[in-house]
Amino acid sequence: MISDAQRLEWQWEGFWRAPNLGAPLWDSIKNFHPPEKREYSWVGDLGNIPLGKRAEKFFESGIKSADQYKLIAKNIQIIQSGITMGEIDFVLFDRERDSYVHVELAFKLYLLDPDSGKGLDRWIGPNRRDRLVDKLHKLKTQQFPKLFDSIIAEIFSEKSINTSEVEQRLYLPGQLFVPHGSNVQISTLNPDAVAGVYMGFSDFKLLAAEVKCWIPEKQDWFIDPSRCPTWISGSDAISQVKEKLSRSRSPMVWIKDRDRNYSRCFVVFWKA
Repeated sequence: MISDAQRLEWQWEGFWRAPNLGAPLWDSIKNFHPPEKREYSWVGDLGNIPLGKRAEKFFESGIKSADQYKLIAKNIQIIQSGITMGEIDFVLFDRERDSYVHVELAFKLYLLDPDSGKGLDRWIGPNRRDRLVDKLHKLKTQQFPKLFDSIIAEIFSEKSINTSEVEQRLYLPGQLFVPHGSNVQISTLNPDAVAGVYMGFSDFKLLAAEVKCWIPEKQDWFIDPSRCPTWISGSDAISQVKEKLSRSRSPMVWIKDRDRNYSRCFVVFWKA
């Protein structure tokens, strides 16, 4: 068994090693390039906080360890009449470029569903509850414009920061999954972000008979499967996966084959 501290460090490591998804951006926004030099430090007991919030903790930790950036503010909320109207994720000072940067962060996992449309419309969440195009639309129309809200301008003026001079960047690392057995070519997104395949239960049963498996908790989706210290038989994995599918959940499964090759896959409830 691994310690909680080691597990957290592997999650942190996996977050920072995840490639940027390479989603096409609009003219005023560019991709955020993470600092090359960063060091892990204990981020505290994160309990069972969701994947997205966990990613924010890892981002904050890595930025604080880097010489290039200084963290100015995080999770700045816009509150009107006691109601939270939104927030901006991070404001950094780039020491190398002598400039302020507003960064919106999202760690995402998307599956390529050929039946969901064309282009970016085909990239969906494992449980079909979100789409990449919807996330990009929200970023463009809601999240990035929050920087120019009068409340944010007032907060920044107290720090002698002019919001009109703040650069805006998107950091969208994550993992992409393509259909099992397909030969699809990734062109609209970063092919280096392809982390595995997805399949229905019938294909998984065939695969599981030949390999060892592990079903990680969602907070461990960051981790490279080669780190896994414990494996179960395919038959045990089949029963666990079947139970999750019965609740309309699409679990991630780590795979170790007979040649000790490691991989990730999703088994989805919406495919036979």
